[in-house]
Amino acid sequence: MKEETKSRIIYLINGLINCDFSENMETNITSELDNIIKDPNWSDYIFWSEDYLLPNGEIDYDKFFEKIQNHQKPA
Repeated sequence: MKEETKSRIIYLINGLINCDFSENMETNITSELDNIIKDPNWSDYIFWSEDYLLPNGEIDYDKFFEKIQNHQKPA
């Protein structure tokens, strides 16, 4: 995954977490992330799991990117 794409994903996810966007914009952001990230469970990793958090509570983006890049589409 290109660094530019990773930076965009980080920006969008941080915006969602920090409530930086309107509700309508959040829907558009989520759709954009769905298009960029091929793993359909990406939001579960961020919003419904503590597996991708650092001890300080921030997202471990290295671990997150490793997980989504290793996603295999079902056969």
